[in-house]
Amino acid sequence: MNYFNVEMFEPLFKLLEKCKDVQQEPEHHPEGNVLNHSIQCFNHALRETDDFDIILAALFHDVGKIIENHGHEQHSAELCENFLTPKAVWLIEQHMRGRLFVNGKMTQYTKVQELAAHPWFPDLIWLIRIDKLGRNPNKKVLFDKERIIKLLNIKIDDRFRRNQERSGEDVNI
Repeated sequence: MNYFNVEMFEPLFKLLEKCKDVQQEPEHHPEGNVLNHSIQCFNHALRETDDFDIILAALFHDVGKIIENHGHEQHSAELCENFLTPKAVWLIEQHMRGRLFVNGKMTQYTKVQELAAHPWFPDLIWLIRIDKLGRNPNKKVLFDKERIIKLLNIKIDDRFRRNQERSGEDVNI
């Protein structure tokens, strides 16, 4: 069954396409442009989680870099807010704060407590992990909208089937 289609994501895909022209500092991003990084992150997210908010946040977390690098997480969240769930937008918006938390560079203890107490904090940690994994300089990927949609639909089918099997329902309805 097809739950997603290219048209649903076209506004975000247009942003993602612009990311191929956004080069990154090799010291932090040896994989090259933002598009390559984003697709690498998407592929890792598909392997590591069934949570669509994390998967979609992984794909679109850096689209704000088409505007500017510093503060890109806020731009990314704003560009995605009309298309993704509040959770996915929050993950995108917080991914740099989460890195500060993980790296021990978030110094204000009340901010540390506030972020750690958030119900989506564990998912933010997954996104940070995936963001770090998407930096392979030897892995060049193609931007294929149809493939992305196909993989998302397969993921939903797999998740739905596993949930039915766990609940003991007949999966051949």
